[in-house]
Amino acid sequence: MESTIIPFFLKEQRWFGKKSQKIRKVNITEKIPLKNKNGTSLLLFLKVSYAEGSEEYYFLPLSFLEKEKAEYFQREMPQSVLLKVHSDNQDGIIYDAVHDAVFHQTLFQLIAKRRTIRGEQGTLQAYPGKYFRKLQKTHRPLKIPDYWELNRVIPQSFMKKMPFLNYSAN
Repeated sequence: MESTIIPFFLKEQRWFGKKSQKIRKVNITEKIPLKNKNGTSLLLFLKVSYAEGSEEYYFLPLSFLEKEKAEYFQREMPQSVLLKVHSDNQDGIIYDAVHDAVFHQTLFQLIAKRRTIRGEQGTLQAYPGKYFRKLQKTHRPLKIPDYWELNRVIPQSFMKKMPFLNYSAN
C-alpha cells in the first residue's frame, strides 16, 4: 500500500502540493484507529520522500463505506476513494474521511472532551484551541471539508502548534 496505492492517491488529491515531483517512498509512520458509531476510522501519519527535495509529513484520515453507500463516492468523488475492498464478509471502499460526517462528529467530540489516543509510535491529544472555540460560537453550519482542505498538510514541526490535535512521538 505504501509503495503503490498511497503515492497514486496522493497525486490525485487537490490538496497535495508536489504533484510534479516524483515520490520516492511513502512511509506510514503512525496508524491510530478511531472508533465511531459506524465502525472505525483510521488516522494515518505519512512521511513522503521525493526523488529530489526534502521530505514532507501528511495526515490522512480514512473511513470504510459499505458497497451500497459507496456508489455515490465512486461516481461523484472518485478521487476520494483510496481503494475498493472485496471480502467474504463485506464489499465497500476505503475513502478519505474528510468526507465522512460521522468522522467529523467523532473528531469534534475528541477535541471538546480533550481526549488522548495512544498509537503505536506516539500519542494524539485533542484539545480545543481558540479556533475551535470560535467554531463552536458560530451560528452558521460549519463547512468541515473546506476547513480540512486548508489544514490538511501539516509538517511535523508545526504539529505542536496546531490548535486541534497534538501528536507526540515516543
